[in-house]
Amino acid sequence: GIWSDPLIEFTKRSPGGVAVELDPVRCEAYRKNFPRVDVLCMRLTMESLPLIAAAVPAGGYDVLKVDLDSYDCFVIWELLNRFGHRPSSIILEVNLAFPPPFEFAMEHDPAWDSPHNLELPGHMAHGCSLSYAARMLTKRLEAPSYVLFQVSKTDALFLSEEVAARLLGSSVAPDEFECYQSNLIEAHGVVP
Repeated sequence: GIWSDPLIEFTKRSPGGVAVELDPVRCEAYRKNFPRVDVLCMRLTMESLPLIAAAVPAGGYDVLKVDLDSYDCFVIWELLNRFGHRPSSIILEVNLAFPPPFEFAMEHDPAWDSPHNLELPGHMAHGCSLSYAARMLTKRLEAPSYVLFQVSKTDALFLSEEVAARLLGSSVAPDEFECYQSNLIEAHGVVP
């Protein structure tokens, strides 16, 4: 939410929203960049998830974006399945170290909820793979479900079936491997 957030332009035109940021410096920068957003400066944990879920208008809202670098898919699953949230679109960071069709996801562990050094270098074991996210949002989730729209850098964008049908004329998802491959070529100049 500081310098390369895909939602910067969107939030300039939107009526508002809710964001969660742990780091106090980033929290202030987020407030500056997103003045219409209610920023909760706290750690998102399984204990705080009900509070966060209650702060967001339940049901339909435009965008859910999750980037925890830990159990991201687990949090999304809980918001959709347990708390009944159904945003029009979901943006989540996917772990590109696991190409389709490999499925990988970090499950919740209390160790992720305890304070840790935010400046640690990245590690391979974080988040979930594109294929895991696609299965979770298209197959496991009860209707209404979601459709993979695209992958850009490390973010995957999923649209609700209804929004996909209205915007694209179809709710048929593109091939996830083609999305993955196109992203590698575009973002990194890498041919798989």
